[in-house]
Amino acid sequence: MKKHLLTLALLLFLLTETKAQQYHPFPTSDGAWLYGLTDDFHQWTYSFTAYVLQGDTTIGGGQYKKISNGSYAGAMRESNKIIYFVPADSSHEYVLYNFNLTVGDTIINPFGGSVDNKDTITVVQVDSVLTQNGYYRQLRLSSTAVWIEGIGSLDYLLQPAINYNVSAEYVLACFSNDSNNVYSFNYNCTVGINEVKNTDQSFSVYPNPANSKLTIHAASFNADEVVTVSVMNILEQNMLSFPPLLGRGAGGEAFDVSGLAAGMYFLEMKSQSRVAVKRFVKE
Repeated sequence: MKKHLLTLALLLFLLTETKAQQYHPFPTSDGAWLYGLTDDFHQWTYSFTAYVLQGDTTIGGGQYKKISNGSYAGAMRESNKIIYFVPADSSHEYVLYNFNLTVGDTIINPFGGSVDNKDTITVVQVDSVLTQNGYYRQLRLSSTAVWIEGIGSLDYLLQPAINYNVSAEYVLACFSNDSNNVYSFNYNCTVGINEVKNTDQSFSVYPNPANSKLTIHAASFNADEVVTVSVMNILEQNMLSFPPLLGRGAGGEAFDVSGLAAGMYFLEMKSQSRVAVKRFVKE
């Protein structure tokens, strides 16, 4: 009996390792990261930072994906399991992540003067973490930062080698790709808005990112439907409500969002028969 249990345990271990060995690339279309600040008791506060991919750009002849945290933060690309990053205020390309690394390998922390100081950080452990898509390979660094393939750092997406190791710190609460939740850390990412964000193709919002006005094109609502329109933040709190309107068919309707702080929001249109949600960024 013990022999059978040992064999079963070994098979489960090998299956886990096989799953973790499958490489998961960084998102290239609809990636979204939500980092939340925890307090001294490691409880979530109301301070969140969201990063979202915002289309393509060309830098120095190379193709990149723009990333925004309410405003343009920079651009990234992936090649051979290495994530390269050009910050918004620089033309220099940094190696942000290198997922070819293994135990004992060292990296140079690319930010905070470390390029000049040649500060090095070592990979101290390689293991795996279970996500909604199976096991992802995970790197633990001597700075106590943790990287997950296809997701990024658990602490600071664009400063991945840093971990301030204080009681109140930023932690990756949720990561989604192609509108599907992939990873969460003691945070409910699978209810409400997060289930339907960006999945409804029946209407569009523009410009996105928006500055003062956001125009809605809602082709699928019937002309005589009463539609309520509201704006919610990433915590699903109602930030703006607009007077009800009739479904505009192929027409458009512009709304004033100038009073919103910069960040990521969800615009919800609701009638008696259906609910439609679309994500947008306020600059």
